Amino acid sequence: MIGRKDMPQSVFLEASSRCQLRCPLCDTPGRKRRPGIIGWGHLTLAHFRRFLDGHPQIGHIGFSTHGELFLNPELRKIVAYASDKGVELSGISNLNTLSPSMAECLVRSGFSRLTVAIDGADQRTYERYRRGGNLLRVIKNIRLINHFKESCRSDTPALTWQFVIFGHNEHQIARARVMAFGLKMGFLTRLSWGADYSPVRNRQDVVRESGLGVASRKEFLETYGKSYFAPCLQVWNSPQINWDGKLLGCCMNQRTAFGNVFHSGLRDCMADPSYRAWQDVIVGKRRLSPAVPCFGCEAYGSLAGKIRKRRKGVPTHL
Repeated sequence: MIGRKDMPQSVFLEASSRCQLRCPLCDTPGRKRRPGIIGWGHLTLAHFRRFLDGHPQIGHIGFSTHGELFLNPELRKIVAYASDKGVELSGISNLNTLSPSMAECLVRSGFSRLTVAIDGADQRTYERYRRGGNLLRVIKNIRLINHFKESCRSDTPALTWQFVIFGHNEHQIARARVMAFGLKMGFLTRLSWGADYSPVRNRQDVVRESGLGVASRKEFLETYGKSYFAPCLQVWNSPQINWDGKLLGCCMNQRTAFGNVFHSGLRDCMADPSYRAWQDVIVGKRRLSPAVPCFGCEAYGSLAGKIRKRRKGVPTHL
């Protein structure tokens, strides 16, 4: 049994698995049927209330991984309920959809942080990847949030411009950074997860302008000896939960559910022998097999290997 002190105080919860864009490297758009266990749907207010009421230790929830959170028709009520409970919220969005009432709700509820995915400084470059998106609409929605922040004299939500670097947009990193500053946003560059899609053309420029020291995820692994994106510890510290309550544990897992937290609660799901066995695989107590979500994941081979050697960052009860 997992003790109260060992329960995570943060989770990632999918607000919606649907998206209105058609990004080439994303598996969300353009399908009538979705493979795996993610499925199509929205988090409901009823399920959200049940989850928060049953898990008073939760202090932070990060919204959405596979979809667009502002497509959730009950999001305003969900955000308001979290605010009443004193739970900090954050999220990532393409921000092509935002009503004035939702923008005001974000500010008045104290929504903590919002990352906006904008991979270009003009429409032509932006829509090369964010297909179906409208950059002017996104900028308008950012200004709408800033309007309510100013009128309410609020510092939240803190806004961050996320710029995924591709070969077709690398020349606009500096320009996008200036635009972000003008919109009172932080600026974050990210390396692309698709090595073959629009690869970087000028490595030196990307290294200089991005501040990352490398120009690709492969180079990051070779330089630093670890995967650029390795969410292995999420299985303990901030487990991923699907919109319908399935416990996924890790944001990379799309094929194995470890119970349903809306029905059984997070503690019982994390205490299930199959989930504990998965944790044992990550720390090297069990052998990796095709049945484990880590099978075939590059993150497992880098970060998890270091965990197995040092056993750092793993809860003491393991």
